[in-house]
Amino acid sequence: MHTKPMEDSDGTFDQTENTLTACHKCKQQTVEVKEWNSSCGGYTDYKYTCTNPACKHYWWVDGADS
Repeated sequence: MHTKPMEDSDGTFDQTENTLTACHKCKQQTVEVKEWNSSCGGYTDYKYTCTNPACKHYWWVDGADS
């Protein structure tokens, strides 16, 4: 588990995929997921972003290393 919140810039985004996951806010299935790996190599997390221009809501899902 992270000991403190980490910034996007504390790692790199490697893969981007579209997913059939519905957005938590607008409920549309216009979500992409990006795999984020920390610069220290200790964490892999996933950032989900709604691609609906009227929404742009995002949320994070911790990887198995949490």
